[in-house]
Amino acid sequence: MKNKTAYQKRIIKLVVNGILATIALLFAIISTKFIVDKDKEILIPVTLGISTFTLALIYFLRLFFEERTKIKVIYAVTISSLYIVLTILGYLIKVNYIFFNIYAIFLSLIIIVSSVLKMIENHKKRSLITNILKIVFSILFALIFTDFSLEQEGLRLIFIIVNLVLAGICFYLAMVMVFSGIRRTTLTQILRKTYAIEILYGLIILIIAIALMLSILEPSITNIGDALWYCFAIVTTIGFGDFAATSVIGRILSVVLGIYGIIVVALITSIIVNFYNETKKENDDKIIKEEIDKLEHNDNKE
Repeated sequence: MKNKTAYQKRIIKLVVNGILATIALLFAIISTKFIVDKDKEILIPVTLGISTFTLALIYFLRLFFEERTKIKVIYAVTISSLYIVLTILGYLIKVNYIFFNIYAIFLSLIIIVSSVLKMIENHKKRSLITNILKIVFSILFALIFTDFSLEQEGLRLIFIIVNLVLAGICFYLAMVMVFSGIRRTTLTQILRKTYAIEILYGLIILIIAIALMLSILEPSITNIGDALWYCFAIVTTIGFGDFAATSVIGRILSVVLGIYGIIVVALITSIIVNFYNETKKENDDKIIKEEIDKLEHNDNKE
């Protein structure tokens, strides 16, 4: 990795961690399915072990992809080690189901340790609040599973809840990889400079208003949930076909929403393209100015 550029490292990290996070999520879901269906329960420790070991690998690989500061090294080594211990606990479940409880409590410990290390690394107000909430959640989460006298069905419920939390962690890591190329500051600038917030707000209000009308006036759509789903399909031009307007009023409302949705999509696309073009032009002008200043400085020296 030493000979790789920063850009190459970022791309490799994106690909490798994205694949690993997806694998971890897959096995977390598979192990949940085994316990819910009461089918192939013997494979639960294996799927749990693969999922948590993959998570350990993700954090360990950060040592090779990111700039090594003291706190980042401590964070990566600590969390990857804790996930290795969790992997061992997962395999011990086949010895005794009581390890479900220990597994759940230890997962809470990992979240707490991760949050504390994140707070040490990042002192910003938003980060502190987020991590404090995670710690509170983890403590409450652990307290629920301190009862080691639960029957089989109680342990089964513990496993489902714990695996949902584990799947949530895997999904979060996968989404971090997906959106890692989108800078929050850039997104904020787009929203501020281009009236995108007003446009999207108007679209949301129109969707809710038309959904309410359709749920009352359209005979083929019986509840607000189906109406919102139908409106989403129209606005995004996906058109699932699971719901369709049959009344005259329903069709008129669908046409109005469809036209507005097409306009909004076109506006947002052009807004983002124009913003990036402007940003690129500003960056190009900055580079040209720096080169001119450098040449002028060299000429003055001569």
